[in-house]
Amino acid sequence: MNDTFKILAIDPSGNFTEGKGTTGWSLLNFDGKIIACGQILASSFNTKIYYWNAIVNQITILNPSFVVVEDFLLYASKATNQINSRFETSKLIGILEFICGQNQIPIYLQKAVDVKKRWTDQILVAENIIEKIGSHYYAGGVLTSEHIRDSIRHGTHFIRYKLPKILIERKLI
Repeated sequence: MNDTFKILAIDPSGNFTEGKGTTGWSLLNFDGKIIACGQILASSFNTKIYYWNAIVNQITILNPSFVVVEDFLLYASKATNQINSRFETSKLIGILEFICGQNQIPIYLQKAVDVKKRWTDQILVAENIIEKIGSHYYAGGVLTSEHIRDSIRHGTHFIRYKLPKILIERKLI
């Protein structure tokens, strides 16, 4: 497989006005190795547009072959907590879909429930995807947050379960 193919996985939080969110991201190669990872904090920006633009810019800067994003779903158990919400995260996901569409980068949305239980921190360590040192987790030498690890979970899940079928369908292998 061509080494220039990369997957950008994003655990988005569009929350700016409704609590300062954190977006985790990771860039993986087709073998699932982490090339780079990090997080973008809403509290580092003066406006929602600057925060969201920093997230969108990751697509431009990293130039991925595919983007995979944790989808936003309103679960019945959380519906009451979301009364009067402006759903900032779902708006951000729409922007990411638009940007990827404009740049002809395939984007795939995945449910958190399908990924988080399958790829626990313990499994990521056992699969040598991340490393545990003391009570902390590292990926490619970077100290990770839960948001970064969630992006890694999404990237890993996509690579293991969805990418092979996509590559066959697109006649890339």
